[in-house]
Amino acid sequence: MAYSLRTTLIAGSLVVSLALVTTAFVISSKSAEVSAQNAEELLRAYATKDTDADGLPDWQEQLYNTDPENPNSVDPSMTDSEAVTAGLVKPKFESTDVSVTVPIEDVPGVQAAPETVTDRFARKFFEEYLRMRGSSGLTTDSLLSFINTKVAELAANNEIPKAYSNKDVRAGVSGEGGLRAYATGADQALIASTNNATEDAMYYFGKVTYENDTTALTQLKAIGAAYEKVAQSYIRVPAPPELALIHLRFANALALMGTVINDLAAVNEDPLRAFLVLGQYEYAAKEMADSILAFDAVYDAAKITDTIVSGDPGYEFYLLIHRAGVFSERLQPHTP
Repeated sequence: MAYSLRTTLIAGSLVVSLALVTTAFVISSKSAEVSAQNAEELLRAYATKDTDADGLPDWQEQLYNTDPENPNSVDPSMTDSEAVTAGLVKPKFESTDVSVTVPIEDVPGVQAAPETVTDRFARKFFEEYLRMRGSSGLTTDSLLSFINTKVAELAANNEIPKAYSNKDVRAGVSGEGGLRAYATGADQALIASTNNATEDAMYYFGKVTYENDTTALTQLKAIGAAYEKVAQSYIRVPAPPELALIHLRFANALALMGTVINDLAAVNEDPLRAFLVLGQYEYAAKEMADSILAFDAVYDAAKITDTIVSGDPGYEFYLLIHRAGVFSERLQPHTP
């Protein structure tokens, strides 16, 4: 099966980050690196990000209601960090301990309203942070460890619900004809939304985190919207019985990726929410990669991709799964 650089990148038709992310996960069995930056590096960068260099990280500025772009927003004679240490400003989350009991789907993506899950979790998170840091503060590694623990706790206790269930899967016909029809439908669904992104979402999130790049933030929002639109189109593709479970898994991974990227794009308005979905990004990317490998196994067994050439119906879908399969085979140990 021949393919060109244009079709390999699939830029301007398929969501480009779909190809980039899934390739990264196929290549890395440990899923340690999803793009140019891994999740821990991004967490470290955001945990210590201090736009106005006043000694108070940006995420704490929001919780204290101080200005992350003004080092003297509390008192012109001292930095905001000094004002916090002096007790001149209190965190806006000061109340009794609360538990996160509301379903995670109720979390708003931007500017968490009072008493929503994000608001309550932020309060609990910050109270625990204040108790842990004491009067001497935390080292960067200790802070990162604390945030990683809280991210893991939220992921364990509040998994984002799947967008689709078995009842949403439309039945297609079985056999070679059904598989070919599915590839054509999948192709059309995957080009349902276009954007001009040339990198995956984590790259753009890194640009926002490290450089306050507003252009990257625009790209991030566009990628999130594209994934959501593609998921909505994809779930409507009739799936042959032999693909029904893989189809459902892939559609849910696309939808989850859209939700996660939209939350990452809300980083300036709701930084804690962006913290908390980094782990979900890796999970969604791995689900997409595993689904694509499963598609490839079915089509490879049916010997369909052997005869496909550029311009054939479903070619871009065949290309995507074929590339993943080729990368996977190259990584398998070979017995002499």
